[in-house]
Amino acid sequence: MEKEIIAAIMASTSDIDMMTNDRIEALTKGHGMLNIAAICAANSIAEDVLRGTEIRLTDHNVQRLPIDDVLRKAIEAAELAGADPANAALISACLCYFAGTNAQAGVPAGNRKLGAMARIIAGVDRCGVIAVPTAKVNNRISGYAAVRAVYDAVYENKIIPEVDGSIMPMGVGGGPLYGHGALGEDVAFPEIAKNGAAAGAKGMLKAYANVGMPPAQ
Repeated sequence: MEKEIIAAIMASTSDIDMMTNDRIEALTKGHGMLNIAAICAANSIAEDVLRGTEIRLTDHNVQRLPIDDVLRKAIEAAELAGADPANAALISACLCYFAGTNAQAGVPAGNRKLGAMARIIAGVDRCGVIAVPTAKVNNRISGYAAVRAVYDAVYENKIIPEVDGSIMPMGVGGGPLYGHGALGEDVAFPEIAKNGAAAGAKGMLKAYANVGMPPAQ
């Protein structure tokens, strides 16, 4: 399946007329879109991966890891294409994760967590999908719709109804017995990821439709 996806991407970008965006200049340098910036960051990361650069996070007692340099170049490439520094950090971290970087190295330090590393390098405050704008299809909305939908599902106890934190024994809910044990890793976290992703996606589709945009975009 990966070969088919790569072939489709190469085909769509081989000729500018095949791309859905008809104003390439407007998509860079401040227009707010991330299309070109994401492609530039992805190219930068791909070059490092193909070169054999180690992109995994580790708990080595050093100030910098190879992934720091990979992130820095990807962020710079995205910013050069017009991305806001916060968005450049976010898309670079996401792309590194898709490329095989682990999210954290198991060490409670900011420079050993992928998202935090990207923010530190970009010099920006913490952000998330809530800050990312959608493409302009009649209107524009941000990732707030997805975040709102996830938290609505949390309040309605639709994310992980099997585990009730209010009756969890002291010392279990907030420590390694939960986060690194069977209850957290095998029961809670998979449900949070699965149900949270579904809630966020449905929230975005509903938001699209409710502001006059086809939800299939």
